[in-house]
Amino acid sequence: MVALMESLVKEAKNTGGAPLAVICPDNKAVSAVSGAMAEGIVNRVYLVGDAVKISSLAKLSEIDSSRCEILDAGSEEEACLSGIRLVKHNDARMVMKGEINTAVFLKSVLDKNDGLPSSRRLSLVCIFEIPGLDRLVILTDPGINPRLFSAGTPESGFDVIHNALDVARSIGMEVPRVAILGANEIPSASVPSSLHAQALSRMPWDKALVSGPLSYDIALYPQFARKKGMDDDPVAGQADILIAPDIVSGNVIYKSWIATCGGTVANVVPGAQVPLIISSRSDTDRSKFLTICSSVLFSRYMKRNENESGEKTPI
Repeated sequence: MVALMESLVKEAKNTGGAPLAVICPDNKAVSAVSGAMAEGIVNRVYLVGDAVKISSLAKLSEIDSSRCEILDAGSEEEACLSGIRLVKHNDARMVMKGEINTAVFLKSVLDKNDGLPSSRRLSLVCIFEIPGLDRLVILTDPGINPRLFSAGTPESGFDVIHNALDVARSIGMEVPRVAILGANEIPSASVPSSLHAQALSRMPWDKALVSGPLSYDIALYPQFARKKGMDDDPVAGQADILIAPDIVSGNVIYKSWIATCGGTVANVVPGAQVPLIISSRSDTDRSKFLTICSSVLFSRYMKRNENESGEKTPI
């Protein structure tokens, strides 16, 4: 199992790297990719967009030209289609968003005919190293889905939870402990998400332990679980994955861990046929690098599942 971020980087290096397509790269994207290539984490990159601009950026970043191919595109839409074709031809196993409108990028990726959709919805899965905790903790979804229970039923939360479980397994969490967050551990009809969390915790889960609703403190810290008399709960005090009930609570936790706690994060976006790398303008260079590392590990996980089943992994 990957214990902390440095172990995650080491494991990403051990994969031998994966090929990456970057759509409309800017200087930050090219710099991050150049660093990942130097570390052996990306073994080949396709930079798709304005060829003149990209050539200049590539030269400035001193990217390895022997493993870099620049593909010219006259528009954002054309760049997206070129990147998608690279995936369909098995030339790229990850797609990174550069300086392109997010709506245009996602519309192309999720297009039912020409894109890379899967049977699941996209979600943002964040792998955190937090000072004071001796393990990595995963948080979802602080950035894509407004609500966990999109259709107002327990089952409508499956995609977000399964995406998080797959990311957890890709970094070596064999039986992840999942806490579905709530204000407290007592379900209430006045808070429908708490009833849905309880229903999910009573369902059978393959190679996962799921409990909810659990408050934030009880989910993460054994001393608070003991005070509440929840020693018998298999998740309380030792959660690997926190599932936020909505984007507001998820985003507050995300930013608190970074700004207040000094946490380090690597982000993965499952839900398409390959991992998507969607960086925020506020992401540090270190976070961008770690995001590429975690996406490489997730790409390997998808590939292994595909090889074992003979079918595309429904990520």
